[in-house]
Amino acid sequence: MIFDNLDARFGLSSSHHLAPETYFELRHIGGHTEKNATILLEDVLSTYNKLELVLKYTTPRKALATAIALICRGKHQCPMGMRKYFKIAGGPTKVAEAGGIIGIRLRYDPEERIKSWASKMQRSLSVGEDFVQKIDGLAQMIDLMPTLLDVLNIKSDAKIEGKSLMPLVLRNETVNDFVFAATKFKPVGENLFFKNPTLVISAQNKEWKLIKEIVYYDNETLKSVNYELYNLKKDPEEISNVFDNNKETTQKFDDVISRQFKV
Repeated sequence: MIFDNLDARFGLSSSHHLAPETYFELRHIGGHTEKNATILLEDVLSTYNKLELVLKYTTPRKALATAIALICRGKHQCPMGMRKYFKIAGGPTKVAEAGGIIGIRLRYDPEERIKSWASKMQRSLSVGEDFVQKIDGLAQMIDLMPTLLDVLNIKSDAKIEGKSLMPLVLRNETVNDFVFAATKFKPVGENLFFKNPTLVISAQNKEWKLIKEIVYYDNETLKSVNYELYNLKKDPEEISNVFDNNKETTQKFDDVISRQFKV
């Protein structure tokens, strides 16, 4: 079986410190079945082989962690719990660089998206590089519409979510104390990684970010809740989950999420 091959090849039960939790996680993010976990592990092993051949890693542990990170945030979109492998691999930037060399792109790379949008804006408006400036403030997608209406001096009686960012742009005034993101997965047909409806919500300010995952069971009458907390000033790449040591901060942000989303 592929699990036996993985154990024999990398010594996961002893020398490389990726087990036993690696076994547990790779089996369970594969959908709690041997079939799905095997699909995932085959992708991991294939990616490891490419990394070993092209980049000639000095340690199997680092190469394997890079392969897991690329598969679980590249080809597949796995649930929470994979960030430790980014840390072992040297961080998201190192993982992205390795993926670029072997042709696997990470999903949701905000820095690259911002660079792309800025470049397109410069070309479309025929302005120089000085036009694009970095502003230290919190903003979210729903702020775009009220901001554009403000810029164009258009009044609207419609109920529009979000806030105009012009006070931030023009006077560096705070517009948002917190920003939010939310998505809900509801499996349709066969799904490798989400067997139950799952709601993921995040709230962040300039220092902290809390991610709350709610998994629903039995027609959404029962649920389990998981948390990830990151100190964005010390850990901007969100590698080290510090939830266990910061219960007061977690409770504060959880209350903010409850008020915003009524969950």
